Amino acid sequence: MKEAIVLILVAVLVVGGIGIWLANSGSLSLFGSSPASVQPASATQAADAAAKEAEAKKAEASKKAKKALVAKAAAKKAPAELIVEAAAVPQIQPVAEVVVAPPVPPPAPKQFPEPREISVGSER
Repeated sequence: MKEAIVLILVAVLVVGGIGIWLANSGSLSLFGSSPASVQPASATQAADAAAKEAEAKKAEASKKAKKALVAKAAAKKAPAELIVEAAAVPQIQPVAEVVVAPPVPPPAPKQFPEPREISVGSER
């Protein structure tokens, strides 16, 4: 009876110690790293991101404008002839014919010999 009381006290102390340890360490991470905390963006970071996005849009717009000018210049220099290209006809290759073989009939079931068919002295 005394041993049972000692075992219960030891178990309570172990469980309490684990509880205190977990409470002080924050979280339990057995098989992975602790989760990363996400910080909200500050006003200056948001403004910087907006400025970068605006610069990217301006650069893209200037590229489109340059392409349009190049296309107009090429159109003025090119003769006014209509060039028609024939579309290539795809070659159709023959497909192999699939032949399905008839199903193989199952083998005849083995029959056990009758007692009178077994000779005396045979092992199997």
